[in-house]
Amino acid sequence: VMGIFLSCGLAVAACAKSPPPHAKSATPIASASSSAEPRVERIVVTAEEIARVAPGESDRDGAMPAIFTLGRSNENARLFLRFPLRLPITGAIRSATLLLTRTDDIDMAPAPVELHAARVVDAWDARSISWPFQPRIEEMHAPHTTVFPSSARIIRLDVRPIVQEWPLRDPKDQGIAVVSDRVSSTGTSFAYMTRDARPPELEIVWAYPDAAAPETKPLQPKPLNK
Repeated sequence: VMGIFLSCGLAVAACAKSPPPHAKSATPIASASSSAEPRVERIVVTAEEIARVAPGESDRDGAMPAIFTLGRSNENARLFLRFPLRLPITGAIRSATLLLTRTDDIDMAPAPVELHAARVVDAWDARSISWPFQPRIEEMHAPHTTVFPSSARIIRLDVRPIVQEWPLRDPKDQGIAVVSDRVSSTGTSFAYMTRDARPPELEIVWAYPDAAAPETKPLQPKPLNK
């Protein structure tokens, strides 16, 4: 499950598994102008595994629909995601954001929907997960995001309280769950794999611990030895 490794030097490696068609490599976004400031990079990773579960839903054998809904009052659905990413112990996470793409193919009721992220603490497999057999989640007090019909197409959920624990390599860190807090009659719908939409992505702004800002080249994915 671990697939991308970010070292305190300059290496980022892609998972040995083939990434989804929309997967992106990590690329630098800024270098410090002063030697007293750390070098900062923006890393964008596509979800390696994704599953949606809801009470009473039949087993999909791991297949995700092109469009999925969260926050519908009669469902209480949850979204589970795992990302092929390993972070070093040194360095600091400036921000960590889960990006979900909304779709207009399904109308949303005027009432807003509220979502937040939680830590997944049990092993799980997208091919066999279901509502009765879902992994446990742990609340990390991540901020809540309110989605209105007029909200932006890309919904951003703050997941820093979850991701900042990943460098510790705790085996209980098994991904991210998206949970609904406030629901409506329609919920809000997201696109998974459509022509004009991106699959769920994790965006991290990472600060290297080194004070110097050496000249860097765009980071390229490479195989990671198991």
